Amino acid sequence: MDKNILGADPKKVKIIKIKASKELLKALAARKRQQKNKFL
Repeated sequence: MDKNILGADPKKVKIIKIKASKELLKALAARKRQQKNKFL
């Protein structure tokens, strides 16, 4: 692990994690939509 990542501002880390989780949810939603389209 990079020491800079561990020493990062907790608020910034939180924001990055929130952004990452939102992107993940978007990706999952898109994948679900694609699966629905296949069944239709």
